[in-house]
Amino acid sequence: MTVSELRDAPTICVAHFVNMGFVKNVCVKFFQVILSILAICAALAVIIITSDQLWSSNTCYLSTDTTDTSNCSYVVWLASVSLFASFCVALVQWCTCNVCGLGGILDILLAGFGAVWWGIGASYLQSEVSDANDANIPAENYRNTVIILAWFLMAFNLISVLIPVLEVLGFFARCCGCGSDKNEAQRHPHNHRYADAEA
Repeated sequence: MTVSELRDAPTICVAHFVNMGFVKNVCVKFFQVILSILAICAALAVIIITSDQLWSSNTCYLSTDTTDTSNCSYVVWLASVSLFASFCVALVQWCTCNVCGLGGILDILLAGFGAVWWGIGASYLQSEVSDANDANIPAENYRNTVIILAWFLMAFNLISVLIPVLEVLGFFARCCGCGSDKNEAQRHPHNHRYADAEA
């Protein structure tokens, strides 16, 4: 083995490792797990903040009319349904071995529902919170926190839809031959798999 080959050996190993898609898949899954944990915490935080700081028996600080508790009920219901739906999907996937390999489709449907669910809720709450802040209703910081968490949950679900959709599009792109072996050889010069195409 020449000095040049010894020098390039680590690069070749990394190229083969990355080319297998292992690193990318691990990073994507880790990112999704972190986002899922944050989303669960955010939904729980919405319920706790609303119940403890914005809502009492006859008072709600999520609108200009503090005697109207419907907005507080709506927020708690919004977050509770989201958590319950996530739990049900996780339970179904666990009981059916990831729906016999089709769990990803269920994840996309749940995330799509969540994006619409929280998008509608956040849009409505944004207007109500802005009006309450302009009217100097107490607990402004807690209201702002709830609306930020609502928009985060909408964004989380939107990202959860986009990640698998982009993966599917990439799969079909590879199947259709959009990336030729010659292009791959230029991207991975140390991968012997594409050496003949480059030649």
